[in-house]
Amino acid sequence: MITSEESKKLKELLKLDYTAEVLQTLKIKGITNKQGNAYSRGMISSVLNGHCEHAEIEEALFEVYRHRKQALKKTAAKRKRILSE
Repeated sequence: MITSEESKKLKELLKLDYTAEVLQTLKIKGITNKQGNAYSRGMISSVLNGHCEHAEIEEALFEVYRHRKQALKKTAAKRKRILSE
């Protein structure tokens, strides 16, 4: 289960537009609910907020977090390189 501390840290970077990426990550991995449908945005939000536990959704949230953090680092390095020219 995602702790409140982890939730705060994830939310700082993910902001409000994270569910589409999490859904895409789950789709790529072939992870669905019991009926074979994609998880709802509400379920993903509940997991992020620590209201319910779901290991596969938690893993997808952390994967999206890692991906976005890497993208931010690349962007910052690129900006720094451009400004130093």
